[in-house]
Amino acid sequence: MSNHRSRALLNLAHRVTECQNCGRYTEGCEPAHQNGQEGGKGIAVKGADHRHAALCHDCHAWLDQGGKASPCGQWRATRDDKHTMWIRAHLRTYDYYWGQGWLKVA
Repeated sequence: MSNHRSRALLNLAHRVTECQNCGRYTEGCEPAHQNGQEGGKGIAVKGADHRHAALCHDCHAWLDQGGKASPCGQWRATRDDKHTMWIRAHLRTYDYYWGQGWLKVA
């Protein structure tokens, strides 16, 4: 089974100007996909597009590659901390999308 893809949904992250992890202002966030099998990630396969968090470039890079503390200093580079950070940022992201009226039930 393939993961859901939606360029329009990912583009919403670029409209967010406050990182949903560290709170830093940015010209536009990046959609950071969920890492791990539960999000649909596999070898050479990104997770599903609806499983993303709107993060600044530094937080996104740390989530995917960082080996030290997070840019905001709140998180360690452990699998558990990265997972917890992503879940919180994901929930904030979708709360923001709904609050802005960018997502609606048809």
